[in-house]
Amino acid sequence: MLNLGKLIRRDLACTVRAVLTIFGSLAVIVGIALATIAHFPENAESYAQTMLIFLELAVFVCSLGMLATAFAMPLSRFVRAYFSREAALTVCLPIPPSAQMISKLVCCTVWYIPARLICETAMNLLTKLINSTSAVYTQAESALLDPISWVRGLMFMLMALLFCFMVMLIASAARRRVLFGTVVFIFGGLIVALSYFCIQLGLMKTFTQIFGEGETLTKAAQLSDCVFAGSFAAAFYIVCVILLNKVYEVRN
Repeated sequence: MLNLGKLIRRDLACTVRAVLTIFGSLAVIVGIALATIAHFPENAESYAQTMLIFLELAVFVCSLGMLATAFAMPLSRFVRAYFSREAALTVCLPIPPSAQMISKLVCCTVWYIPARLICETAMNLLTKLINSTSAVYTQAESALLDPISWVRGLMFMLMALLFCFMVMLIASAARRRVLFGTVVFIFGGLIVALSYFCIQLGLMKTFTQIFGEGETLTKAAQLSDCVFAGSFAAAFYIVCVILLNKVYEVRN
C-alpha cells in the first residue's frame, strides 16, 4: 500500500502541471465564448449567426478537450512507464503490475472529476444562454447533479483506458507495435461496440416491458451501462496484469 500511495502521488505530480495548464487554457476560451454569447444581439445578421454557431462549437469542443486530457494523461504515464527508457526501471521497482494499473486508473479518476464538472457547467450555461431545446443540451443540463451519469461516464472512460493499455501490451508482445496494434485496436473496438449494442438492445426490450417508458427506464439503462463498462474494464485489467506478469516478467 505504501508503494502504491507513492506511485499515485508521483503520477499525479507528473501530470498536474500539464493538466492545470490545459484546463486553465480551455476554461479561459470557454469563458470568453460564453461571455460573447451572453452579449450577442437576438436579431443578429447572418454572418453574426454563423459566428454564434462557431462560439457554441468552441464551448463544446473545449469541454470535450478537458475530458480528453483526463484520459490522455494517465495513458501517457503508462506509455512512459513501459514503452520508454523508464521501462527498465519500472521492471526493477518492487511494485506489482496491479499497482501500476491502479495508479493510472486513480490518476484518470482524479482528473475526470474537475473535467466533467467544468464540462457540465459550461454546457448548462450554454443551455441557459441560447435557450436551446436540443436533446444534447437538455441531457447536459440534467446530468450535472446526476451521480449515475457521472459513474457511467467514469466507467466508460476507465474501460477505454484499460482497452488501450491492453492493445499496446498485446502489440508489444507480438513485436509489431504499429500495424498489429492498429488491427487489434480496430477489431477489438468493433467487438466491444457490437457487444455493447447487442446487450443494450436486449436489455432495453426487457426494461421497457418491466418499467415502461419514463425516467425509470432511463435510470435502468444507465445502470446497465455501468455494469457493462465495469465488467469489460475488469476483464481488460486482468488481461493487462497477466501480460505484464508473463510477457514482461514483472514480478510481485
